[in-house]
Amino acid sequence: HSPYTLSLHDALPISLQTRLTKLLNIRVPLVSAPMTGVAGGLLAASVCRAGGLGLLVSPLLHVKGSCADEIAGPL
Repeated sequence: HSPYTLSLHDALPISLQTRLTKLLNIRVPLVSAPMTGVAGGLLAASVCRAGGLGLLVSPLLHVKGSCADEIAGPL
């Protein structure tokens, strides 16, 4: 993390609690779309770090280790 990076939760002084945040137990009502080739593990991990729900495309989950590799991003 950069010392200059703020999370969405820290940057907004208002309450973001909604039915969605309560249902999914997340801090902000933000859900990423699992789009093959466009929204990979880096986006999903970033959305999760911001307090939302990051999603991965389901074919990634069928290959052993690919889910963790996708979230870790390029070396």
